[in-house]
Amino acid sequence: MTQARPQLVEAAASIVGCSAHLPIPKIAPSFRARTNKVCLNILLRQTTSQTYGQECGCDEADMIDLPKILRSKILIVDDQKANVFLLEEVLKNAGFESVSSSTRSSDVCALHLEHRYDLILLDLQMPGMDGFAVMEELRKIDFDDYIPVLVLTAQPAHKLRALKAGARDFISKPFELAEVLMRVQNMLEVRLLHKQLQEQNDQLEQR
Repeated sequence: MTQARPQLVEAAASIVGCSAHLPIPKIAPSFRARTNKVCLNILLRQTTSQTYGQECGCDEADMIDLPKILRSKILIVDDQKANVFLLEEVLKNAGFESVSSSTRSSDVCALHLEHRYDLILLDLQMPGMDGFAVMEELRKIDFDDYIPVLVLTAQPAHKLRALKAGARDFISKPFELAEVLMRVQNMLEVRLLHKQLQEQNDQLEQR
């Protein structure tokens, strides 16, 4: 995995560690410039979709291209405004065109029913309805039995439980820039290819 410079990791950690009641800090131009550079290096990689495609018998024409990945619909869910701000900033600077967010876990299912997100970045520890309860509700409305969830957690013990609950992958807190972008890209490549194959199967069944 590409490693971010120590000062960038520290900057991200300081933003993530802020209280939701404090003013959200602005990301410095130098941080944004480095973000764009790392984004470019990571998002140009196509290894995940190629590997996944080879395993399921797809040829090169079936691979997911970068513009389609960047048009994917993403929802960020975290009760900490600083976390939401940081993830939104990183993803938008990477070129993602449709990034939404919510600090209310109880709104996730209704939002997903309306927008059908390709990826949901979901915090596990939230007041009221936690991330595990949200995934349980999502399973009831995702009829293709695929919950497009990437969980956010600072608790190593929660990772296995989250994967068993239906999450596809996880991002550890405090966030590391390169890891966030890599995991988001990989998840979207697999998700979009899954949807593409499902559409092709549906067309074949209708013939």
